[in-house]
Amino acid sequence: MTDYKFEPGAAMFGNFINYYQFNPPENRIALLPADLLRLTRLDELEYILCLDIGCNSGVLTEALFDYLINSSQVYSNRKQSFVIIAVDVDQTLIERAKESNYNINIIYLCLDIMNENAKEVLNYYLKKHNKSSFDISFSFSISMWIHLNHGDEGLKMFLKTISEYSDTVILEPQPWKCYRNAVRRLRKCNAGQFLFFDYLLIRQSVEADISDFIQKVCNCEKVFETGETKWGRKITVYKTNTQ
Repeated sequence: MTDYKFEPGAAMFGNFINYYQFNPPENRIALLPADLLRLTRLDELEYILCLDIGCNSGVLTEALFDYLINSSQVYSNRKQSFVIIAVDVDQTLIERAKESNYNINIIYLCLDIMNENAKEVLNYYLKKHNKSSFDISFSFSISMWIHLNHGDEGLKMFLKTISEYSDTVILEPQPWKCYRNAVRRLRKCNAGQFLFFDYLLIRQSVEADISDFIQKVCNCEKVFETGETKWGRKITVYKTNTQ
């Protein structure tokens, strides 16, 4: 799905080549709470299953795995093990992730979370790991691409899905200025257009609107919010009511 003839800043689905060269994983890891497992009441579990949506080439996924191990060692009273199911829409990026992956507890899949068969795949891995929901779902800078490609209702469906399938949801939504930049880059490169951009009702206050929706409609509780990343984005941790 990645088309390398376009400039790195232009991508229809956020599937940038060499993404982590200009946004290293430590930029996000440094902002996450060191006591995440205790904060989200997962510190007593022996086995934690995670979902990483939009994993790109897997560099951040691997850093998240190490972060979870460190959080467990510092704040948990028991030895915990972790498995991360990491998904992305881009087959080329998933192949790159698989080629460099030496961690048997990280599983990479080419999957579009908005596809009608996505729930079937998620249910398969939940059943395989004897879980009713993912303990933690990560979604870093994915919401904008879903919003631009699937509209307001698609964004709402995504938020409902991850809330339904997760005990803890970690989101990093993009602000509205990022939408304008994404549209401008595509137009500049003649790389296509986002059909929903001109029709979005969720616009200027998109970050606040996402937060309101996931709390009020999806019945989640905000338990942590970081300061802004170097890109002017905040990472928010929500506890869902799936249990």
